[in-house]
Amino acid sequence: MTNKNGIIGLTIVIALISVYYLSFTFVSRSFKSKATTYATDSKGEVDISKKQRYIDSLWREDVYLGHTLQEVTERELNLGLDLQGGMHVVLEVAPADILKGMAGGNARSAAFQTALKKAGEDKSASNSGFIKRFVAAYKEAAPNTSLASVFATSANRGKISSNSSDADVTKMLNTEIDGSIDRAFQITQARIDKFGVTNPNIQRLPGQNRVLVELPGVDNPERVRRLLSGAAKLEFAEVYLTNELGAGLEGLGRYLTKQAEIEKATAKPAAGAAAAVTDTTKKSTGGLAEQLAQKADADSTQSDSSKVAAQTAALTSLFVPMPQGLGVYLKDTARAAEILRRPEVRSLFPADLVFMWDRKGTEAGANQLILPLYFIKKQNGEAAMEGDVIVDATHDYDERGRPEVTMRMNGEGARKWRSLTARSVGRPVAIIIDNLVYTAPTVQGEIPNGNSSITGSFTVEETKDMSNVLKAGKLPAPTHIVEEAVVGSTLGAEAISDGLWSSAIGLLIVLVFMVAYYNKAGWIADIALIINLFFLLGIMASLGAVLTLSGIAGIVLSIGMAVDANVLIYESIKVEIEAGKPFAQAIRDGFKHSLTAIIDSNVTTLLTGIILYTFGTGLVLGFATTLVLGLLTSLFCAIFITRLLLENQIKKGKVFNFYSGLTKNWFKDNDFDFVSQRRRFYLISGVIIAIGVGSFVFKGFGLGIDFKGGRSYVVRFQNDVDADVLRTNMDEVLGSATEVKTFGGQDQVKITTAYLIEETTPEADQKAEAKVLEATKKIANNPAKIVSSNKVGPTMAKDTLWSAVYAVLLALAANFIYILIRFKRVAFSYGAVMSLAHDVVIILAIFSLFNGWLPWSLDIDQAFIGAILTMIGYSMNDTVVIYDRIRDYLADDKARGQSLSVVINNALNSTLSRTAVTGISVILVLVVLMIFGGAVIRGFTFCMLLGVIVGTYSSLFVAAPIVVDLLQREKSKEPALTVTEPAVGKKVKA
Repeated sequence: MTNKNGIIGLTIVIALISVYYLSFTFVSRSFKSKATTYATDSKGEVDISKKQRYIDSLWREDVYLGHTLQEVTERELNLGLDLQGGMHVVLEVAPADILKGMAGGNARSAAFQTALKKAGEDKSASNSGFIKRFVAAYKEAAPNTSLASVFATSANRGKISSNSSDADVTKMLNTEIDGSIDRAFQITQARIDKFGVTNPNIQRLPGQNRVLVELPGVDNPERVRRLLSGAAKLEFAEVYLTNELGAGLEGLGRYLTKQAEIEKATAKPAAGAAAAVTDTTKKSTGGLAEQLAQKADADSTQSDSSKVAAQTAALTSLFVPMPQGLGVYLKDTARAAEILRRPEVRSLFPADLVFMWDRKGTEAGANQLILPLYFIKKQNGEAAMEGDVIVDATHDYDERGRPEVTMRMNGEGARKWRSLTARSVGRPVAIIIDNLVYTAPTVQGEIPNGNSSITGSFTVEETKDMSNVLKAGKLPAPTHIVEEAVVGSTLGAEAISDGLWSSAIGLLIVLVFMVAYYNKAGWIADIALIINLFFLLGIMASLGAVLTLSGIAGIVLSIGMAVDANVLIYESIKVEIEAGKPFAQAIRDGFKHSLTAIIDSNVTTLLTGIILYTFGTGLVLGFATTLVLGLLTSLFCAIFITRLLLENQIKKGKVFNFYSGLTKNWFKDNDFDFVSQRRRFYLISGVIIAIGVGSFVFKGFGLGIDFKGGRSYVVRFQNDVDADVLRTNMDEVLGSATEVKTFGGQDQVKITTAYLIEETTPEADQKAEAKVLEATKKIANNPAKIVSSNKVGPTMAKDTLWSAVYAVLLALAANFIYILIRFKRVAFSYGAVMSLAHDVVIILAIFSLFNGWLPWSLDIDQAFIGAILTMIGYSMNDTVVIYDRIRDYLADDKARGQSLSVVINNALNSTLSRTAVTGISVILVLVVLMIFGGAVIRGFTFCMLLGVIVGTYSSLFVAAPIVVDLLQREKSKEPALTVTEPAVGKKVKA
């Protein structure tokens, strides 16, 4: 083995990296456990706010290897929403609202309203093409009117003019739509930060006018809906200076001093006897306060300076003096906010004062972050100005070349801005969005015309963000939730249990099977598989990947498929040993001769995994991540780790067999005539496909809400429930046909409905939930609760459907091209793609025929497409191994005197051992997933199980025979020959 030391060194490096990154997961879990213990009362109930305070207190503190708890948490192997509960939301900005804002008064014209209505009529059409549809509809409604006459308003001055072409106006509209998505992303980010969720995932979906938000652990979906929906509120407000609030701050210092004394007095009995604790806890806080007040009178001889010093110390123990006012260390913000909300503290400050936090913190030393606190002036709760007066805002450079933000206001805004700046010279004016201060520049002088510039120590990125944010006032486009999924914490805990059990049992079965089949060599393969699993989890942690329930399925399946590489190697070694080669030589040649098949088969699966990752979301994306990484780690472990372990045995002088007593003669001297039976199998496949097509036409498919849109709820009852009775209740309450299916157990159902699906408001979501629960209450003495929910709007559904179609077609095309490149014959590519199409149609036929008959979901949804793509990868893996063997046999000198049919028959028979061992391993794993993996992925797993069975069948009885037919057609012009093949011992008619 060349570069042996290099391989050992690389293995050690990967192992150390895996240990390092996985250690963060254990440390993070340890601190979360401590926080839970700290916040758990004597009744076993957890105080969530107390738990969060514990975590906040350590958030910026070094806790492990010089890393803060925040950094440790960010580096742990995060769990997906399906494993820990939470909420997944896709937001979309309404382009119609943006166009209305840009058209100004022209939006009231009949032609504009007609075009806007027509552009929005197709609820399933993607908003990414809204501008194109609007322009076409407007030109139809007003053919002789230019777009510039509608949009060349004062608000769009400098971007277009009255002479601009329709193409220029369309380009400007698309630019503004893109900008609105950027604004939505930034504002959503700020809103989520305000919500206080640990490790949220917020990203703009590439190529779409949408923002994805994932919030782990959220248990109040209604609050999230209200937080994320609606237009941003932009305000300009005056700011109190700290020297204007001397009395209030002094009073706050006194209050904090008294609170400290109260806490100290309350804590004293805890050190004494239990009886003392009981007596003290009976006293009210007011009683303690009175005692402290009496004590303060008795200590009147204390100097005023010492009192002031004590009050100052109490104030600065929580609040940090800053130029704009005060600041609070991030770990103390929850406590500070709670104190500032108390009525006795509010009464110390002016009635028009509102406390507001800055949007982002300021670094203050190592691992310390201070969040500035502003004293905002609002008369009757209203700021001096709101953002609807902004005409435009851009990022620019001042005369010194420093980044700045310029903004322009309309006439009303200019008047208000002049008044506000006149009375604020030398003072800051806060720019606020959603009650968070984005910046508070100091006014240098009165600004009479509404044109202003904001300068400071900004980066270019910061000025771009700020100008984008200021435009939020100009174009108040609310965000709508077009897709939503809520997973309750109970369901998440069950998913973790299901995932761990299925993983453990699946791994154990594969390990036992390998030992049973290959004896001692099986133990070596098992060690490589365990190392593979360890490397996979370590690499996932190092890349910041999220482990989902479907990801666990991907891990288990990748373990099953990792067996394939070891099987190819072992079967090749067995051939070399049977040829009479010495053990060491057989090992070397076995690895050498199996490498091509291993690489080819895994590349095809890898291509499919990459396509899954590119086009998938949610369940499919989690599966694709682990599948792709698992393929890479399994290749490394099979080719290098297994080789190192085997060579270590050779070094010790050990020789062993690659079979057990049970399997010694399995698949030896196979003589199945695949080729001559091909027409029979063509007929069998044709009949199944014909029945399936009939089912497609007359019965159709059960489309999931991913593809048709709608709402789904998983509802759990206290006792078993009759799905038919519940369906009747749902139809009565919702007023439309509802789908109700048993889901995971007789006490749990999945309800699917299109009720209010075109309504995107939080109120509609709340009303739909209420209606579902109303229908469940009609079943007497059987309480129910919603444990998870999902919503997909019509727009999202259509986009998802087309994305799925593109993914399948792209997978077929990619595999066709790869096979053509590797095997250099169209016959091989055509045979592979035809067998894949055959597999897809047969699985679709089964899903159509048996939909509603099996006790799990057979809906065609994203999970189904993910399973289909995985099946394509597996089937190609199987086909490529067979093709590789056919290519080897065709190139062998022994084949020169044999017909094509005999050569291919011999090649197929030689692969049966590998096909059977790999197929059995994967099927065993999938059966475990079916049984223990939980209801969420049962339909997904069933599709993959069918795919493995059908894919194995098609590789042997469809793909290879098609190659025979096509290659024989190529040679049809040559004289026909009848040859007696000694290898088979009979005449074979092609």
